Order: sequence, then structure tokens, then C-alpha cells
Amino acid sequence: MATPKITGELLRKYVTNQCTEVERVSVESWYNELAEHNSPLQSLEWEDIEATDQYFQSVFKDKLVQKKPAKVNRFTFSKVAAAIALLISLSLLVYYYQHSDKKPSHITLTAQSFKPGTFQANIQHGSQTEESTISGHALVLKQQDISETLLVSTSTGQEYKLTLPDATVVFLNAQSKVTLPADYNQQNRTVYLEGEAYFKVAKDKSKPFVVHVADAQIEALGTEFNIRYYPSANHTFETFLKEGAVRLTHKKEELIMEPGDALLVNTLTGQNKLQKKQVDLHQLAWKDGYFEYNNTPLLDIVQELSRWYNFEYEIDPAYNRKTLSGKISRQQPFQEILTILQFSGIPYQMHDNLLKITPNK
Repeated sequence: MATPKITGELLRKYVTNQCTEVERVSVESWYNELAEHNSPLQSLEWEDIEATDQYFQSVFKDKLVQKKPAKVNRFTFSKVAAAIALLISLSLLVYYYQHSDKKPSHITLTAQSFKPGTFQANIQHGSQTEESTISGHALVLKQQDISETLLVSTSTGQEYKLTLPDATVVFLNAQSKVTLPADYNQQNRTVYLEGEAYFKVAKDKSKPFVVHVADAQIEALGTEFNIRYYPSANHTFETFLKEGAVRLTHKKEELIMEPGDALLVNTLTGQNKLQKKQVDLHQLAWKDGYFEYNNTPLLDIVQELSRWYNFEYEIDPAYNRKTLSGKISRQQPFQEILTILQFSGIPYQMHDNLLKITPNK
């Protein structure tokens, strides 16, 4: 019996559990062979990639550009599930291949293997200079745990989740820190943030929940919102409201945000830019284990990746207007991230932990 050819239609059948036993074994053997040699594109004919792309464009397109939130399939990262995640990435690569004049040139330089981040945070109580590390499970704080100022922080390549004494849940992205004063959840609920965090605020009308970020404050009652502020990267912070309502106060100006609003604040000029988005959930993908981009500038993408995979970077100004779209798992091996850059027509070089993106000469 002939070995089935790997096509978009076959992969569609695999994902929907409609393959015969021979077809299932063929798909899994095909990917395992690619993974074993760590060169996922070398064994694919271009027509196979294009067929694969047709499948993923049809199946995953709604999850990349949808206007209404939809439930995203969650994959566990066994080899076969990783194959599906990898092929989603290939779908993005083919788009750039099909819209370029020539096939991307292969980069011969190899990259150091960087591991994806971990579920871990550092905790500091009061004026203590020593930090304790907690990993592997979320932190559930009780009121007596905040008898003095509490600082919970993540380093490069770390993310974490904690539940506050009032049942508010905080998701911390990499290189972020949240500070809780000793009187938290007494007369009020005030926290201080630097980095990125997603808040699911427990309802308590008698105690407003307030986040201080940069020179602004955001007040919420029973709501879910995301804040991103990395002062070392730029002088702006962005708030995205998923549900509920918040009031942002900045330089004596007050703005009320509604679900789907995204507010960009320039901390240098004081300029506020409020824009309505169609529940742009790609901004929240990080807390569910994904990187998701929608015409996102290359610089912003590399900055976020560097915080997760722990590398330095230099980007030539020629790529200031370069944007990419797509969705990949935060557990993807770093080498596959580089493959995406390569097949997006973006040449790179790796020197130790330095990623250099510069045009070929």
C-alpha cells in the first residue's frame, strides 16, 4: 500500500479524527522524522507547503482575524500536537513566500538553543533584600500574608499567576512586577505595576480596585483588563479592557473605558490615544500560552520574544515598517521562531545570545 502524501486535506482529516489508521501513522511518522532532524522544512516540497497552507488558512483564519471571540482549541505539546502548532507557523510562512518574488534564502548560521520560559516568580516581603522563589504552582494569598509590603516579580523567561486576598486574580507576564501595600484590601485595594499583567478583579463596590502604572491610575469594579508598561522599552503604556468598565486618570484628565477599548498613553508627552477595537483578543493571548500578532511591528514582536526566550537583539532601521501576523505557542522551540523569521524574508544572524536582523548585502 502506497504511503499517503502529506497534503492539506490529509491534515484536515487528522485534526478532525477522520484519518484511517494508515493515514494517521503516516502523518505522525512524517512529523516525527522532521522533528528528529530539527529541520522541519527541508523534507517538504513547496507544493506540500502550499497545500498545507490552504488547510490552515481555512481552519485557523477565523482564529487569527475574527471579530467575535471564539473558543480556541488548546493543544498539549506532545510531538504530534507540536506538529500541528508548527504547521500553523508554516501557514504564516507560506503567506510571505507566496507574496515574494523568490523563495527565501537559507541562513547557514546556527542559533543557540534557548528554552521557552517557565512558571515562576520571586517574592519579597517588606524591606527585606532577599527574595524567595516560588515555581510550579500559583500563589494564593491570604490577608495575613500582606502584613507588610509584598512584591511579586518575574524575570526574563518567567510568567506567574497569583490570587489576592479579595479573590482578584493577577497574571504576570515576563519581566513584570506587582506591589501590594500592607493595607491592601482594608480601606481600598491598591496595587502598583511595572511590566505586563492581566487582572480579573473581584467585585467589591465598597473597595475600589486601583492600579498605579507610570504616572496614571486605573480604577475598576469587577472587570477584566490588561496593562502593559515596560519603561525600558518605550515611554508608553497600554490598557486593553475585555469586560466591565474602568476609569483612567492621567495628568488631571479622566477617561472612561468600555469593553473593547484600548488606551495608549505616552508618559513623556502626556498624550492619550483611545481607540475602539473589536475585542482584539490577540493582545491577551500571552496569558493563555500563545504569542499572537495582527500586523504587529517587527520591533514589538522581537521585544516580546526577547523577554520570553532571554536574548539580546539589534534590528536594522530598514525593518522599522515591517509587520507580521500570526499565532504560535509560547512553548515553541526558539529554533522554530528563527525559522519563521527566515521564511518571512527576514535575514538574521545569531552571535551567542545576540539576534541581529539586518538586510543581506
